[in-house]
Amino acid sequence: MTKGLPKAGKTTARFKAIDWLRGLSVLFMIECHTLYFLSPSLERTPDWYQLQNINGLVSVSFLFAAGFSLGLVGARAAGDVQTRARRSKRTLLRIAEVMGLALFINQASHDVIANPIWLLRPDILSCIVAGLLVVWAIVTTCRGRNGLALSLLAGSWLSVMIATFWASGYRGGGNFLGLINNSSGAMFPLFPWIGYLLLGGVMGVAAAHPTTGRARLIYGLVAMTAVTLVLAMTPAERWPWRPFAAMKLDTYLVSNACERLWKLGAICLTLAALEKVTTLVGAVAWALRPASTVLEYFSGKSLSAYFVHLTLLYGFLGVQFTQMWHRNSSWGEYRWRLGAMYGLTALVCYGLHRARRSVEAIIRNRSTARVVVGAEAA
Repeated sequence: MTKGLPKAGKTTARFKAIDWLRGLSVLFMIECHTLYFLSPSLERTPDWYQLQNINGLVSVSFLFAAGFSLGLVGARAAGDVQTRARRSKRTLLRIAEVMGLALFINQASHDVIANPIWLLRPDILSCIVAGLLVVWAIVTTCRGRNGLALSLLAGSWLSVMIATFWASGYRGGGNFLGLINNSSGAMFPLFPWIGYLLLGGVMGVAAAHPTTGRARLIYGLVAMTAVTLVLAMTPAERWPWRPFAAMKLDTYLVSNACERLWKLGAICLTLAALEKVTTLVGAVAWALRPASTVLEYFSGKSLSAYFVHLTLLYGFLGVQFTQMWHRNSSWGEYRWRLGAMYGLTALVCYGLHRARRSVEAIIRNRSTARVVVGAEAA
């Protein structure tokens, strides 16, 4: 076991910076997809490029936050048998939800029943499912030995990033090519995309320490930001990439991944600093409360927000909700229509979650009634 990383301890402290990161990811995801409203003549303009520079971090943030959350709660629960079993069940049910939604969206987009090859061309949700299963398996198998879990996750992440050098240029053919790179049209091949989630899992396990978890997270983010910044700013012919250049392997994809990671690290450190300030200065917490409330709302409903905003954007069961806005919006129209998308997404998500809670309450009441009847009969 790694020195200084004892077995899992009990703590329920939240990391609001990561919640805010996930909330920001949802907001910018909606903004990114809503660019579909813009008139084609406004694409590749300076304003469009500025937004795309930010949008390139959306999927990375989603994956990182998903891995962090599972690593954190899994490591906290792994030391106790009963807690571990309960948490594992809930985690697997959550992964099943994500997989079910991924299959539905794939069916609606590509008719995977008739074209099952699309199942081997991962989208963002499929990539999340694969990464969550890896993090869950490692953390659960280690049974509270969080130092070991941390080492295995870090090794898995490093293996994925190194394998990306080979995977990005592989053209061997076969049905599984979409899992390796985007040459077959896969938007989120496992290399390097699953690596962002595994790195989030590393940070989550480190942050699970009951007394020094928050400090460990900050140290980890600082190290991630510094190392990836150096690698991203290093030309391809310099020493970090020279062995791979000699092998004629593609170094751009990993260099690009490092650029995304140092920017992500800078954002996380900024949010962590804001979180710290809000705990120390009540006036700052009060001033930021409207923004933090919105971010935490969307953070807690990230999966449903993904489904709802795509439904509003592209339609559901043949019913189009925003068809009149597609590809014909000016920048002014785009801004208020984006605001409408935010409001509609939040409203529909609220309704869905209220309905879900009602169904869960009915199931609990029926289960309780059966237990009471059984006890009375005994």
